[in-house]
Amino acid sequence: MDFNRLREKNFRARANDIIVIVTAFGMVGFMFAGFGAGLYAMGILGAVAAYLLGFLGAQHNRVVANLGTFEFVKPWLWLTAFAALALIKGKWQPLIFFGGIGAGMALLYWIGAWIGRRFPLE
Repeated sequence: MDFNRLREKNFRARANDIIVIVTAFGMVGFMFAGFGAGLYAMGILGAVAAYLLGFLGAQHNRVVANLGTFEFVKPWLWLTAFAALALIKGKWQPLIFFGGIGAGMALLYWIGAWIGRRFPLE
């Protein structure tokens, strides 16, 4: 059993989850507080974090662009599925909001991983 690969995979999973949790709940918190600038700031910070996670992971040969993006998007899919529960009350905005944010973050992660593979550290 290769413990280094297992440790790297667990680190990537935790980093992905942390980015999703901080970005999503930060955006929701600022939205409920009525603080629009904070909402945009959390979106920008989440986008930069997603790009850097993909870029640095690929640059260190820890992720492949397509598989890494699939792993990165899993928590966003779960969050979008929970937001879809608002359809029961007739609200479609949370589903579109989190689906759009998740798709944008996944795209930025993939672009970061794609560019990071072109410029390895070695």
